Amino acid sequence: MPDRHPTLPGYGKPAAYLLRDVAQLSYQEIAEIINKDPSTTRKIISRSRSKLKNFLNNECVLYNPTGSCKCRMKHLVTDIKLPQEYQKLRHFVSKVNLYQESGNILPQKNYWVNL
Repeated sequence: MPDRHPTLPGYGKPAAYLLRDVAQLSYQEIAEIINKDPSTTRKIISRSRSKLKNFLNNECVLYNPTGSCKCRMKHLVTDIKLPQEYQKLRHFVSKVNLYQESGNILPQKNYWVNL
């Protein structure tokens, strides 16, 4: 009988973090996937969270505008004007909400039939 979960050689640490915090798998399931014992798996995930937190706080300009980011995308990120982008997003969402509400209020009619 084949294994329930394939192992992820070389991807264990990042995969463990993603499987726990994104996919919300149990530590036991993740331990089976990365082929480690559950206590080691918990430690790996804890260290991954700590590394991510340190990176975001100290380097990432999206999370911390004064960060010391050296990635090739830094200029693209710093050129984004987030307040204007959020305003565009709010405007778009309001149009979507209006469209959805109008579907509940207006009668259901196929206007294409008589064309």
